[in-house]
Amino acid sequence: MKKLYFTALCIFSVVPVAAYAEPSANDLSQACYRQFKVISDVMECAKRKFETSEAQLAQQEAQEPKMFDAWFEDEYFKADSRKYTPVSNQEFEKYKKKYCDFSIYLMRDTDTATHEIHRLSCLTSQNLHYLALLKVDLAYTQRKLE
Repeated sequence: MKKLYFTALCIFSVVPVAAYAEPSANDLSQACYRQFKVISDVMECAKRKFETSEAQLAQQEAQEPKMFDAWFEDEYFKADSRKYTPVSNQEFEKYKKKYCDFSIYLMRDTDTATHEIHRLSCLTSQNLHYLALLKVDLAYTQRKLE
């Protein structure tokens, strides 16, 4: 019985770590600040990270219809997934923008370059979190494609 409790405790203590494994906006911006000393280079670093995350997100979103077509056998479910997946992705884009705008609002007394670096890092972080969620949610469809 003690082994069962210990096993359950170990499993539930690992779940939060796995759920928040993606880097935060602060982690991303600090990585650029540590790598570069000139603010323009830091901004380019943040911009490259953001562009990379956007490309990864676009690639994942392009794969979604194929995954659903392979996963669902009933045309009704295929049609629903084709209809609601783009809506979900659009809602995420709205959320991401508003979340990062609010985050920047909280940084009132900083300069413009710092705002832009934080904005790009925030957007990148949100993209990476959304990608992680999509990969977990679509894990079953990916297994069927392999």
